[in-house]
Amino acid sequence: MNPAASARVALLIVSLGDWAKTGFLTLWSVLQHRTASLRVMVLGDDPGLRAWQLAVQELKDQFQKFEGVTFEYINFNDHPQFSMYLEKYPTQTCSFGAAGKAILARVVCHLLLPPDIDKIISIDVGDIILLDDIASLWREFDNMQEHHVLAAPHAVQLHHVNAGVVLYYVARMRQRNFAEETLRAVN
Repeated sequence: MNPAASARVALLIVSLGDWAKTGFLTLWSVLQHRTASLRVMVLGDDPGLRAWQLAVQELKDQFQKFEGVTFEYINFNDHPQFSMYLEKYPTQTCSFGAAGKAILARVVCHLLLPPDIDKIISIDVGDIILLDDIASLWREFDNMQEHHVLAAPHAVQLHHVNAGVVLYYVARMRQRNFAEETLRAVN
């Protein structure tokens, strides 16, 4: 890895329950090809965050692939801005369990992420393998137009966004009050 080769990449993953080791398949594929340092934001519940921390400790001792990788942990259940958002969310018409709550937290990640994060790649873990340098995907932010707040793979005739891999332009989401837009969409 050559950390000077490209900018530091911010990566958002969700870890619920004790599935962290399954998710490490995706992270391991990112580590195999990267040229950039990584700031991994782990969004989850208490059990998910603990499981991810244990998996990191277990694997960090065995591999040099973690050089230039930092992990930060955000419990969406304890986050005050997300709690305020949920109070406005129409739970009587939109019900969801723990996984749904985590997905919603990812959609409004700009409320939960530290203020110094302007952009982040959100990636499902466990069922996605990267075969190229994550820095190549990071450079796609340069192709986003001023009105874009997120980008996801698109296939013709779909009527939804596949959120398996999403580039979130967090600074723009904050500027445009994206959370309020999501609330208008479901009310």
